[in-house]
Amino acid sequence: MSGLEHLSFFEALAAIDEADPKWPELQSGLLTLRLVDKAWHAQRLGARLERWEIAAVVEAVEGMDERNVLRRLLAQIVKQIADRPSNPAAATPGLVAYARALQFDAEWKLAADVYRTALGFALASENNDLAAGASGQLGYCLRMAGDLDDAEAAYDESRAISQWNDDVAGALRADIGQASIALHRGNLPAAAAMLDGVIEEALNAELPDVVSRALQDRAGVAARRGRLDAAVVDAYRALELCEDATRRDRILADIANLLGMLGHHLPSQQAFQVLALTAQEQYLRWLATVNLVELASLSGSEPMFERYRRELADAPLPPLLAAYLHLYVGDGNRRFTRYGAARDAYERAIAVAQEHDVNEVLIRAEVALRELTHTRPTEAPAAELPSPSVQDVIAAIGAMHGGLGA
Repeated sequence: MSGLEHLSFFEALAAIDEADPKWPELQSGLLTLRLVDKAWHAQRLGARLERWEIAAVVEAVEGMDERNVLRRLLAQIVKQIADRPSNPAAATPGLVAYARALQFDAEWKLAADVYRTALGFALASENNDLAAGASGQLGYCLRMAGDLDDAEAAYDESRAISQWNDDVAGALRADIGQASIALHRGNLPAAAAMLDGVIEEALNAELPDVVSRALQDRAGVAARRGRLDAAVVDAYRALELCEDATRRDRILADIANLLGMLGHHLPSQQAFQVLALTAQEQYLRWLATVNLVELASLSGSEPMFERYRRELADAPLPPLLAAYLHLYVGDGNRRFTRYGAARDAYERAIAVAQEHDVNEVLIRAEVALRELTHTRPTEAPAAELPSPSVQDVIAAIGAMHGGLGA
């Protein structure tokens, strides 16, 4: 590990100034990671950390907002290094917890950076259980950040470590990650075949959580093939088998999207409202609210449209969500005959989409801008009568929504 690593933190700091509220958080994270690196090098060289080096990082962490959950996680890592400077690998679980928190906040590149550091320590200390988990999460974060080749390599490493540990579940989870990359690249037959194989193996091995993960991704393949009813059924089966609260949120988001694609806008709205209120990951709360903006526009509910639009007005959305939000705000303003505001929103959507290669938004926003005052936005199509299996899912979503008082 080199002190020249953690480029993602340097880039994040370079993108803001010292007055930004995120500056102390990013600076403390970077200083903590560099302290861990120094401890590792010191151990290998038979040297020791200086007290002032630890004290400087402690001071930076203590300068963070006390309400920031990352402050506590970073403080724990620094304490582990201070208490056991000759054994920096003891900080590995703390690093994984820090990476997980960054992942919750949709900081994919930062989380990948920390997972990579934790993975190096876990491998060096022959902690194969932690290494398998860290490499799998590294693959996920890299995939979400769009680094598909690196994500593929991380999933390969996760599978190899899991096989070394005789960990069937871990190896199959790595295969699911590879299937996700195949799906991302548009190779639907390969993704479907891989997932079918995982489901069969996981059922035989009585691994319900792995079955759930594979069903969730198979639902995505079915949706891309236009088999939306089958996708809803697979996704709901995945939800029922899911053992992880965070992943349950992601599956519910998938179900909400699928119901919306089928034209069942009320249950879709109910599912997104549940997520906006309860999802653990910031990214999913944002995703849900962006979709609620679209659904309010489609339903012609101006008060609801304004409510959700305002909630996101100052949110630091990732580029993909920002592009879609501007598009949906444009559609809503156009539907409510606020043409100047619609034009501004479409132009913002185009700018973000061009910069970040969000091609679907770019095409839709350019068409909408050309037709702005000539045609109204497309009306939401009437939904067909749902199949019995989809009706069961709709009923379950309604009960979930009612149970929260959402």
